[in-house]
Amino acid sequence: MFKLFNKKNFIKKALNTGLSYEIAKIIAHWKAESFMKEAFLFNIEKAQKAYNSNKPTVWCSTFVPSELIYSIGGVPFMPEVAAGFVSTIGMAEEALQKAESDWLNNDLCSIHRCGTGLMLEGYMPEPDYIIASSHLCDGAKRYLQHISQEYEAPFYLLETSYYNNEIEYVVSQIKELIDELGIKPKFEKVFKRSNKAYNFHKKVNELRKKKPVVYSSERAMNLVPMEFMSFGSKKGIDFYKKLAKTLEKRLENNERIIDEQKHRLLWLHLKPYYSQEIFTTLRNKEAVIAFEEYNQLYWEQLDINNPYYSLAEKMMNHFGWGELDKQLKDIFRLIEDYNIDGVIGFSHWGCRQNNGRMGMLKNKLKDENNIPFLNIQGDLVDSRNYQKGQLRTRLQAFVELIEMKKEASK
Repeated sequence: MFKLFNKKNFIKKALNTGLSYEIAKIIAHWKAESFMKEAFLFNIEKAQKAYNSNKPTVWCSTFVPSELIYSIGGVPFMPEVAAGFVSTIGMAEEALQKAESDWLNNDLCSIHRCGTGLMLEGYMPEPDYIIASSHLCDGAKRYLQHISQEYEAPFYLLETSYYNNEIEYVVSQIKELIDELGIKPKFEKVFKRSNKAYNFHKKVNELRKKKPVVYSSERAMNLVPMEFMSFGSKKGIDFYKKLAKTLEKRLENNERIIDEQKHRLLWLHLKPYYSQEIFTTLRNKEAVIAFEEYNQLYWEQLDINNPYYSLAEKMMNHFGWGELDKQLKDIFRLIEDYNIDGVIGFSHWGCRQNNGRMGMLKNKLKDENNIPFLNIQGDLVDSRNYQKGQLRTRLQAFVELIEMKKEASK
């Protein structure tokens, strides 16, 4: 008799089998266009190393600079990115239910609940050590501390100061972390790679200022993890270089995402990673996301002559960290650079600090500067909280508001 197919066992075996990754690489080479191929290969190779190599697997939160992990010879693994991926392939609900059955309250961030469920199901690679940063996400540091206890892995926290004049405190912590690990960091090679990728990423962002919009925002936000994880790697250079070449070619050929692009929008925060109709609804109303807050380069190139300070500066310069005026200044710059007609902010239900800011951003942009603003409340990975009909109505009404504003200004 044939044994019944067990999906969980099959996935676990595939994650720990070298042949699975080689097959995935062949498929990526065969199917994907150039820049997507590099993104697929990067993620395949990182997963393969996390599950099947002698290099230390370093679990970290998304705001820990990937250059730090590469400099100490580690393989970065970001469970928040893994949660987004499993939501994309329709596996998040199973992981969420597993976490909730283990007494994780469903008002906690679904990204961290999903990551916990994946761990409990045995899908995650075991960490050699774990590094979290304290800024932007309170849940991440608690979540990763809990994970460290489950795996009995060393846990390190980089406390990120709120004010820029306290940067030396962050510098000292990075130094202490590396001293405690007892590893001599290879900053020069990693920083050179990071800066090369930075230059190509900067070119991509410049190309996206032009008309028409030639890069799908939905895809761009799916690839935000490349910004989290690839800087400092060779594949990061290859990805942004090929993306820049692709966009150049599309602009030369006057290609576009939709035929009629009447309204250009800016997206704040991240997007839901499960199947949804947000972007289709906007396209049907001839509105297109021209740029996303999370794809901006908020840091300067890294300085090999002052590596610890440079890494600390990258952490502290994040647009969402610090006083609200700092984020507003960046948003106004993006509105001008990308010729924006309206702003959509996504308020992920478990993201307390982002939700707290979104109302204030709306007041500043809409009430004080007459910039149309739509605040969407939803969930990044839990499709059970997706309200399709209600959201479609709000998006349509928002675009109509932009149209009325334009008509009134004629």
